[in-house]
Amino acid sequence: MRNLKSMFAASAVLMLAGGHAVADELRYATFVPPHHPAQRGMQAMADKIAEDTKGGLTFKVFPSAQLLSSKATLGGLRDGVTDTALLVPAVTPNELKYTNVLADTIVFGDSPAAVTGAVLETMLFNCPQCKAEWAAQKSIMLATYTSLPYDLLCHAEIKTFGDLKGKKVRFPGGAFNRWAEPMGAVAVTTTANEIAEALDRGQVDCALAPLYWLSGYSLGDVVKKVLDVDYGSYRPVALLAMNTDVLKKMSPENKKTLMKHIPQAIAQVQMVELAADDKAAEDLAKEKKILVVKGGAEFAKARAEHMKKEYDAIIESAKRRGIEDAKPMIDAFMTSLKKWDAAVAKIGNNQQEYANLLYKEIYSKVQF
Repeated sequence: MRNLKSMFAASAVLMLAGGHAVADELRYATFVPPHHPAQRGMQAMADKIAEDTKGGLTFKVFPSAQLLSSKATLGGLRDGVTDTALLVPAVTPNELKYTNVLADTIVFGDSPAAVTGAVLETMLFNCPQCKAEWAAQKSIMLATYTSLPYDLLCHAEIKTFGDLKGKKVRFPGGAFNRWAEPMGAVAVTTTANEIAEALDRGQVDCALAPLYWLSGYSLGDVVKKVLDVDYGSYRPVALLAMNTDVLKKMSPENKKTLMKHIPQAIAQVQMVELAADDKAAEDLAKEKKILVVKGGAEFAKARAEHMKKEYDAIIESAKRRGIEDAKPMIDAFMTSLKKWDAAVAKIGNNQQEYANLLYKEIYSKVQF
């Protein structure tokens, strides 16, 4: 596979200047390493675009925060330090406050693939405030993905959901922290990179995280038991955010090529790369003899009660952050999610059918 460093600008297509073909190279800033599932999916997209355009559009990739840290990415995108980027809206809550309301919907949506479709539809068609706040940063979110469901990864001996009472649990923040009350747990905050040490030293008993973090963050050496439950999935992550000045300068052919390949990249990440990491984590759990147990009826009851309160909790949380008009966008998201849940249920894990669905429902309609 050719290095993403030389390929990612493959979305910049041939421009004719005085009869000569001009190749465009776009900078892509990401804080994740090359082996990250998002990065692998974007590499595949870069290779295919480069092939389609015969090298007319390429991306120069700066992985592992070589160009911009996670927190500095939005500002760097706005100021032209980079042309495109992988971006987590949660690290800039003041600049992207409406987008971050969607991050509060973690417990809604049984299928991460359906959530991704609903987030895109909401952001691009049904949330003018979202579009406006990105525009204020001279940026636009062109692609996103949703994490796989979060589980409880424990060092302590946890047999049932009820055993979590009084235990110290690392929560990722935001809406995930609202799980502390139904668990009866003590919420602890650490970065993802600090989880392994915190579990090993007994600073936390469990961590709320996706199963694939067993390998991704070396948690397989310290986790003894996994409580396999669905505490929600993280969303949204901007798989591809772009500077709007750069987008405006792209030729119609460039844009058409990009819109053709973005759904393929999302499908690659959402249905292939994340699944591959999850399977690797399952294999690691078997190898390390990590016991994986279901949450059982006790958790199912707690989750049902928790979900009854979450809609109102999202609205109230938004109001505390100064957002009085969150309800219409949340309602739009919930309506869209029902549609996407049904559509994804029909196609299952068919990567190409999912990419086709994304193109039909979103990328064939969106205007930039």
